[in-house]
Amino acid sequence: MKQVPNISDTEADLIGIVLALNGADEEAYGVPINAELTRIRGGREIVSGALYTSLQRLVNKGLLEAESAAGTPERGNRSKRLYKVTGTGIRAFRKWEAERLRLLDTVRPAWGRS
Repeated sequence: MKQVPNISDTEADLIGIVLALNGADEEAYGVPINAELTRIRGGREIVSGALYTSLQRLVNKGLLEAESAAGTPERGNRSKRLYKVTGTGIRAFRKWEAERLRLLDTVRPAWGRS
């Protein structure tokens, strides 16, 4: 089996958001992804160019899939890219989560001593 790639915290945020949107049967495209990312970061916005660069990097790594959807009149007939998490993306997210939990298990005892 192919080695599970390491992902950054930002990549984990994006994969988690796409998983949540897909799980809620909502379309995972730039606008709702960016809105949720801004929400979980306490209102700190990410510029669109950085968001789409990060999403494309995840597609290139095989962690997300993207497909074009037809435009709608509400969007001025502009198409949008819909994202889904791949099996490799889910494994990378789980690996990232396990690493963070191990870190917390290491740090928590020190919190009680400060």
